Amino acid sequence: MNNKKGLASSIVISVFLTIILVIILILATSSFKEAMDNFIASSQEQNEGDAGAQIATGFAAIFVGFAIILAFFIPMAFILVTSIILLPISIRNRQVETKWIRILSYVFDGFLGFSILFVIAKFILIRAGLG
Repeated sequence: MNNKKGLASSIVISVFLTIILVIILILATSSFKEAMDNFIASSQEQNEGDAGAQIATGFAAIFVGFAIILAFFIPMAFILVTSIILLPISIRNRQVETKWIRILSYVFDGFLGFSILFVIAKFILIRAGLG
């Protein structure tokens, strides 16, 4: 029974890490600035010359802009919170007697650290207007 110590936490970490890496792939290939620019350009094309449509688009812009912001920041918050929670668990698995779980915990530590750094870098790029 002592050989199974750390196995369950490694499985849980690997499942969450798979989800995190898929979200990172999506966030890395999409641009917040580009999404906002596309929305602004499409709303300006639709409203040329119609005052009523411009007012309606103004209200819609608030909700769509908020939705675009949430589409980027909710996954980033999920990655950050999940990584911060799972990192101490992964570090604790370094002291398990089973060698492959110890090796796997070092790999998990690297991926979790990378995901934290990715979220911080993406947030800085979005705030700078480049991401």
